[in-house]
Amino acid sequence: MSSDTAVVVPPYNHAIVSPGVYRSAFPTKKNLPYLQRLRLKTIVCITSEAYSQDVSDFLDEAGIAKMRVPLEENIEPFQLMSEAAVMDIMRCLVDPARRPVLIHGLAGVKRTSCVVGCLRKCQRWTLTPILEEYHKYVGRNAEGNLIDHQFIELFAAQGLAHSHSYDS
Repeated sequence: MSSDTAVVVPPYNHAIVSPGVYRSAFPTKKNLPYLQRLRLKTIVCITSEAYSQDVSDFLDEAGIAKMRVPLEENIEPFQLMSEAAVMDIMRCLVDPARRPVLIHGLAGVKRTSCVVGCLRKCQRWTLTPILEEYHKYVGRNAEGNLIDHQFIELFAAQGLAHSHSYDS
């Protein structure tokens, strides 16, 4: 099979969040032709898992900046994502110079959806559509939904409102 007819496989849970911002599960070797087509400038990993050698080599060769911000999952009653870490991620996601950017967790579900929900707050979405999008990936009855809802609802994006365009 020639390279122009090869099967191109996006990472699991891949989606366009907004122009130049993508989300997904952890990319693997089979996803590299797809990622190449995105012409990424930045990849944001929110888990502590290491990339395979193939993926790491691809990112290096393509000149894709790697940002690793391991986030703890929100778990009742005492474990919450670091708001400072989420703000660091937001600064990357809203910076036009870092786009196109891919944000991913391990499965691209709970933590990724929570971070995307915080981005939606930066984009001035109201809570109802933010949570509808969250549930599209996480489901309605997943453990931890309420604490994620609360984290998103209380997330304050001060400092971003006047420094970047969110929808460009």
